Amino acid sequence: MPDDISATALDWGIESDSRVWIGGHCQGAKRIVVAALIHAARPPEGPIDAGFLAPLTMDECSYFAAKIRPRLVRGGGIWVVYAQADTPPQGEFQGSLRELQVVFSGLGFCHCTKISLGKDYLSAGFRPDASISHDAAL
Repeated sequence: MPDDISATALDWGIESDSRVWIGGHCQGAKRIVVAALIHAARPPEGPIDAGFLAPLTMDECSYFAAKIRPRLVRGGGIWVVYAQADTPPQGEFQGSLRELQVVFSGLGFCHCTKISLGKDYLSAGFRPDASISHDAAL
């Protein structure tokens, strides 16, 4: 494994040949994702191994998750990065893990894990539920 792959990227299952999509409007969370995935390929189209969302709202999260779901390869998933404070600062995502689980469940995903990103952020990982086809959730 190359030395230039961050520990955070490895925690997310991202390797040097992984293809990722990064989106969302929460700049603090997005900076962390971009820095951790600096060496991953970010193709504008085609299949991806993982999607990373840094949303400001639950609607934004739902929109991007539904949009990139068809691009996920088998075994791929989506990570949502958000502030871990009980009361997030202004300009940060205000949702909870439980709310994320409800939204992603409605899109045909199941929650698989949660990873702390230092003292300020968390990432929640979701994978497509194998019992639901891609088309059924859209």
